[in-house]
Amino acid sequence: MFTVLGRVTTRRAWLVIATWILVLMAAASTSLFGFGHGGLFQRMETSEYKIPDADSSTVMELTESDASAGPSGIMVVEGVDLDNPLVADFANENRHLLETEHVDSVVDSFVVAQMRADAEADAEARIQQEIAAQVEAAMQPIESQATDAANEARAQIQAEIDAAAAMGPQAQAAAQAQADPALAEIDQQTASTLEDAKAQVTAEVTDAVQAAAAEASASDESVAAREESDALEASLRSHEGDGYAVVVTREDLADKAETNASRAALDEGVAKYQRALQEEFPGATVTEMSNDSIGDAINVQIQEDLVKGEALGLPVAALLMLIVFGGAIAAGLPLVGALSAIAAGMGVLWASTWVTTIDAFILNVVSIIGLSLSIDYGLLVVSRFREEGVQRLRAIPEADRPEAAADIRRKVVVPAVRKTVTSAGRTVVFSAVTIALSLGGIFLIDVHMLKTIAWGGIIVAMLAVLAAVTIIPALLTIFGHRLLRPSPLTHVPVLGRMMKAVGDASSDHGVFSKLAHAVQRRPWSVMLVVTAILVLMAAPVRNLELRNNFTDYIPKGSPTQIAFQTIQDDYPDLATPAIQAVVEAPADSDEVADYLAQVRALPGVEDAAASELSGHEHMALIDVRVDAEDQAGSEVTQLVRDMRDFDDVGAQAWVGGSAANQLDFRTTVTDDMPLALAFVAAAVMLLLFLMTGSIIVPIKALIINSLSIIASLGVTTAIFQNGWLGVPQSPGLETFIVVCMIAFGFGLSMDYEVFLLARIKEYWDAGDSNDHAVAKGLQRSGRIITSAAAIVIAVFIGFAMGDMAAIKQIGVGLAIMVATDATLTRMLLVPATMTVMGKWNWWAPKPLAKLAEKIGLRE
Repeated sequence: MFTVLGRVTTRRAWLVIATWILVLMAAASTSLFGFGHGGLFQRMETSEYKIPDADSSTVMELTESDASAGPSGIMVVEGVDLDNPLVADFANENRHLLETEHVDSVVDSFVVAQMRADAEADAEARIQQEIAAQVEAAMQPIESQATDAANEARAQIQAEIDAAAAMGPQAQAAAQAQADPALAEIDQQTASTLEDAKAQVTAEVTDAVQAAAAEASASDESVAAREESDALEASLRSHEGDGYAVVVTREDLADKAETNASRAALDEGVAKYQRALQEEFPGATVTEMSNDSIGDAINVQIQEDLVKGEALGLPVAALLMLIVFGGAIAAGLPLVGALSAIAAGMGVLWASTWVTTIDAFILNVVSIIGLSLSIDYGLLVVSRFREEGVQRLRAIPEADRPEAAADIRRKVVVPAVRKTVTSAGRTVVFSAVTIALSLGGIFLIDVHMLKTIAWGGIIVAMLAVLAAVTIIPALLTIFGHRLLRPSPLTHVPVLGRMMKAVGDASSDHGVFSKLAHAVQRRPWSVMLVVTAILVLMAAPVRNLELRNNFTDYIPKGSPTQIAFQTIQDDYPDLATPAIQAVVEAPADSDEVADYLAQVRALPGVEDAAASELSGHEHMALIDVRVDAEDQAGSEVTQLVRDMRDFDDVGAQAWVGGSAANQLDFRTTVTDDMPLALAFVAAAVMLLLFLMTGSIIVPIKALIINSLSIIASLGVTTAIFQNGWLGVPQSPGLETFIVVCMIAFGFGLSMDYEVFLLARIKEYWDAGDSNDHAVAKGLQRSGRIITSAAAIVIAVFIGFAMGDMAAIKQIGVGLAIMVATDATLTRMLLVPATMTVMGKWNWWAPKPLAKLAEKIGLRE
């Protein structure tokens, strides 16, 4: 296969390059623009890690499935005096700026106070209306009776006047004169009677209605409503009296385009609100905190760290490769492979977002592993080509050596490229398969986020090796003749001496063969000393704390982080509870009361409150607030364990929250890790057996590489837990970072193991003794390994210079792993152990030896 591949890449070099260019153009278009469906950055997500069937995931799903409300965010306004009435005027006058399309509600303390005042005014108006209605009803019979009595008296007086009229006009006039005062007195007495009656009725009705209103106001429902209103108003006001919070709730839209448009409109409204605030109150600030803003802040930080890491790491890597290769073209080829693999990988990841959720953290991980593997593979391929090319050129008598580029290409370059593909090409493919299997073990850990990281790592590993055996050989075919001549840069005084000292041209004798011979003179001493050093380095692992608290990822100093911390400190009722539990019973049930009593009895619990879980009948949500500096630390984690161990309260209960999610994540990883490691160990042992035909070498490689990884993990733990080397002090390492460090570190260590063993086995198969094969193999591969390690370390340190703590950890951790592996392990411990084992390095039972001979994977 590799012979055919070498022939194709040399015969169709331009076609290979053109194919890669088309693939990269398509990948770049999809990852950047997405053909109208959003680029890779827009389609990726940053979410908390859900563990299947875990309590924390159940709580998360139940609380997220509230159909009555959409996503909400909190705006924190600081730098205003709440006693100043102008603040309330401002909030009431500018609230409409936040009431954009698809916004359900905008609530602050002032609107709550206004709503309460309006409710009280409405209640008073209803009382007055009720009093008026009852008075009117009570006065109707009284008015009727008074009217009837007055009419009867008037009729009697009228009868007297009529009788007087019969006696003559004078008698009638006298009767009328006498009647007028009587009629006036009747009207007066009637009005007075009605007025007195109305006053009495009004007093009685008012007392009765107000008594009824007071009784209603004193009811549990009314008291609870007032307390809820007061609590809501207080929760939206800073404890310091210098700010207030605004809760904005949007509609829950199914269409992503509508959701993005709604967010954009709200963002514009927030910006207008902030400008108006600062015009009215100079120095006041507005910060926003929501799941969307947290995700955006993390994604932006990841992108910035990605750019920073590549901007810092790539130039250093390019300079180192320039020194190692002694020429710009040779140094550039591994970078071409790296950029090609990463760009193509981004396109594949974009396509993957259509079938699964891809976490934003995968970008930096893919870039880190893609750069490191591509540089390793490119370095090996280009170095092997130069070695083969120089040997072939020297084998031609000086008088017959070709001068024209075409002749050099035909007689030297093309055969050297083909030999490189069939030799180094097999080595890098074998290495990539080994790394893919190392990452494949992560699929056995039941965490979706880790599986996507493994998927991204496998993709970029396969693309890195594909670039190493296709585009780099194709470019070597075209430009390789220039690599066989000394570069003009070798004439630069300082640079030239450095190139000569560490250049990739080598023979069977040199610095590394001398090192091998020195180790072989005292193999036991070297083995014991190096092992002791590695064990000492591993000691801090005992204190390793695993974390995966989602809020740890919010970029420090960002507006979102400031808002989050302000809410935690000044708005405790709006702060995320340390623990949330869901009980399958109504909030006012005896089961929930019993559960709350047990929670409140736990040490460190400040408060525990129950409420109906929105969208779920007969379910109670328990918010537990804990007096602990670290809301995901050991104290809160112990409370989670205690709550899960409660005596039977008569109802199903699930305990969630940040600490619970972290505990479930950590438990899942630690429970599944043995199976994942067993899979990796078995796969790597099989591959190394097929490559070497030995069962001793694979076992020894697993032991040595595992010790190297644990030692590096111990040093990384000590650095971050103590804040050494200027890194931020952390209570622990991110769980997914530790998994990635183990998987990637094991893969990279096996990478160097394969590079070294491939050359040692080559000499062993050629008939050299074990010690000579080890010395020659180390001499031939030592410079490649140390050079690749130095370049990769530069890349890792570049990523470690970012601001995201998790990326710092993986950058620093992998840099330490590579440095440890390329020096103590590969240069000292492996030669020492292989010297001690002697010819037994290559032993295998006869049946297995025959099997390896038949199907073995050798250069």
